[in-house]
Amino acid sequence: MKKRIFTFIIVLSLSFAALAANFGIGGPFGGFMPSDQMQNPISGAKFENGLFYLGGMGFGKISDTFYMGGEGYDGSSSASDGRYMYKSSYGAFVVGTDINILSNLSLNIGLGIGGMTDTIQALSAASGTSINNVQDGTARSYIKISRDYYTLAPQASLYFKFVDFFGLNVTGRYMVGYSPFPWKLETNDNVSGIVDNSPLRFSYSIGAGLFFGF
Repeated sequence: MKKRIFTFIIVLSLSFAALAANFGIGGPFGGFMPSDQMQNPISGAKFENGLFYLGGMGFGKISDTFYMGGEGYDGSSSASDGRYMYKSSYGAFVVGTDINILSNLSLNIGLGIGGMTDTIQALSAASGTSINNVQDGTARSYIKISRDYYTLAPQASLYFKFVDFFGLNVTGRYMVGYSPFPWKLETNDNVSGIVDNSPLRFSYSIGAGLFFGF
């Protein structure tokens, strides 16, 4: 699911970004999700630095005030003891409206409809990375668990235009996720013994990026 979502969203975003010089916008963005918003079923894994992510977006106008397009990102975070790695991938189709505040400032209100995959890797105690480590069994490896979610993401963005075709945006996003799938191992077996195994996922994040187009 993760690869399908992200591939779809990148193709969609690039398609709109390619047309941005005429009637849309597109560009890269980055963001941050606080540690208490990360979905972590492992009590011994502490991701105190939160999660930083990078992604891209592309939107085309369908009227003077409404737009549609896509966005997606990948992010990761290391546990404080270095034993775990948390990764999150998100992609969505987005619709919204654009409200002009000033000649160079607008407010965008939108909703993303898509999916997300959370992954946690438990790194082994071995840390070798050479071919000799692979041969003698001391190379770094991991056990991975992951979970897929369907998501709705209401969001609000402020767009500041430096010139007509280039500017900066600041975005706040709230994520509501639902998963009919349990946490799974790399073998695709279900993970048992998880205390908090709710199918719902709630989180917020903030971010900023550059945009090109009109």
